[in-house]
Amino acid sequence: MSDPDSLGQPTRGVDLWQARNFVGHNDDTHEFLYGEYTGDSVAYHEETLPQYEIVVDSNVSKSQSRRERATTLLTAVLPDLMAHPGIPPVGRPVPNDRALDDRQLLATGCGYCNEQARLFVRLCQVAGIPARMVFLFYLDETSETTAGGHVVAEFATRDGWAMADTSYFVVFPDDEGALLNAADCHRPENRERVRAAYAQRGSVLHELSDEALVGQRFAHLPDGQERRKAVADYADSKRPPADPDTAEWGGRDPGVFGVQNYPLPPADWRWD
Repeated sequence: MSDPDSLGQPTRGVDLWQARNFVGHNDDTHEFLYGEYTGDSVAYHEETLPQYEIVVDSNVSKSQSRRERATTLLTAVLPDLMAHPGIPPVGRPVPNDRALDDRQLLATGCGYCNEQARLFVRLCQVAGIPARMVFLFYLDETSETTAGGHVVAEFATRDGWAMADTSYFVVFPDDEGALLNAADCHRPENRERVRAAYAQRGSVLHELSDEALVGQRFAHLPDGQERRKAVADYADSKRPPADPDTAEWGGRDPGVFGVQNYPLPPADWRWD
């Protein structure tokens, strides 16, 4: 990696700690990461995250499979809870060094990819689904792994782990419909499947109105010609093409990734 010291900057608190303490995936750690590293059950203690319980209980049911619950939280719930300040549908600008706790994270309404991943992982855990953070790093034109990348998540299904991009709200199915995990997504034979999932999301975003695509960013402006022009101009810069080939990896090859558990609060946890 070209500059390991840049990892996590300029975040603070738990976000910085997570960015610098994941377990890197490689041939030596693969069996550990997809075996014993994350348990297959969730030790969530009721009422430690009551706001999350309300969201989960209002949107999913224990009668649903893990996959059904997690994909509902990803595609139908998370987009309304937290928009990204740069990825469409674009939310309002926010600082990237907020170091928010779980309660603040749920209430903020907008956040960067690491915050979106944290929020999704917590929702899954409260819903009884094992989930964890995934840190992606890309290759530059010289095939050098860069410190730039993206944070997503994985959740557990009965068939294994599944990667979820919590900023684009997509999962990555294979040709039979099974969901790919992060290791699968980094295999060359799955590159086109990953690109297809992002492209499908991009085609949905392409059809959104200017207001739906970027309007939240300009919510502070009064309705009028100035706001309409600002929305239209910004929408032009954020709208994916009609036939998007890449929505996230943008033609860059995926490099390496790391995985990190996000432990739940203990039973006696008390918020200040």
